[in-house]
Amino acid sequence: MKKIFVSVVNVCILLVLAQCTFASELKSDERVIFYPTSAHLTANGKIEAHISAWVHESESRPGAKEALALWLDVDLASLTEAEKINFETRTQLFRFDSERRKQIKIKFGAADTYKLPPTNARGFTYKTIRIDAEKIGEMNNAIRWLPFTASLSENDKRVFSGEVMLVPAQGLSVVSDIDDTIKDSHVLDTHELLLNTFVRPSKAALGMREFYQTLVGEHQGITFHYVSGSPHQLYPVLDNFLREQGFPKGSMHLRQVKITEELFRKGSSSERHKHAAIRALLKQYPQRQFLLIGDSGEADPEIYADIARDYPEQVRAIYIRDVTGETASAPRYQKTFHQLPASLWKIFVQPAALFPLP
Repeated sequence: MKKIFVSVVNVCILLVLAQCTFASELKSDERVIFYPTSAHLTANGKIEAHISAWVHESESRPGAKEALALWLDVDLASLTEAEKINFETRTQLFRFDSERRKQIKIKFGAADTYKLPPTNARGFTYKTIRIDAEKIGEMNNAIRWLPFTASLSENDKRVFSGEVMLVPAQGLSVVSDIDDTIKDSHVLDTHELLLNTFVRPSKAALGMREFYQTLVGEHQGITFHYVSGSPHQLYPVLDNFLREQGFPKGSMHLRQVKITEELFRKGSSSERHKHAAIRALLKQYPQRQFLLIGDSGEADPEIYADIARDYPEQVRAIYIRDVTGETASAPRYQKTFHQLPASLWKIFVQPAALFPLP
């Protein structure tokens, strides 16, 4: 009896292990989103690239749109055709099933094929891969975007592509928030935030596109890294916003959320995400200088000040767009930036006031 029990236990263990390790290829109704990430050239001539992907399947979720419309206090019948399209396409981003244990392979041009780990319970997979630089092409000290595609089964003719930004070891990098920094979102008003997210056309914050374009013109080799607390599902919307409004191309670092109710919750989840993402960038590029640009609506000043204290040699300036009506003399800022050089940080309404750069 004891032997039978042990055998049953062993079989159960094997089944659990098999379930955890087994991975399958994409099905025809499953999709991949590759998030734009960054890479660098190592001392031994390798390109070290960070890959991040999400595998999911869209679902109709009967009644979900109507429930969300009721929550938003939106009369769907009163929306314009453009707003109806926005509402349909953007809410669809949250009607999905994340697909676990999916195996993805990627290929950079003539380089070898790289296998990513099976997706986790949230449908995500991550890997740092090392590519022979000679297989990519001539290397120099310029920024390059390296395209790659998913290698699918022979009968699957779909194309899922991504890019990584090859960042030079030295230069200037901008870490930028999105909502209320470069995009008018009204984060402090939940109802307005949701309307701007799901219904209205995306609108650039006054003067920010021109400011970023000026930075590009004045600093050769400048890179942009968009670090936001927005849900990762909104990547297609935010990517379209950056392209349509003419903001510089950059890596994207969005927050993973598990359930719809958490989407726009303020607090430590978003703050932890920003802390971790920004610190990872500073560690990855220790010889680069960083501009940290955010807004006063949430915790950007506090997060940036903490990072500036920990990386004083790398943080060149902190710029905070005022959306709360507080001047630099406000108690919040005096406390937040205590003992940091006054020349390091600025509170601004119009970005033209930021020139010349320190």
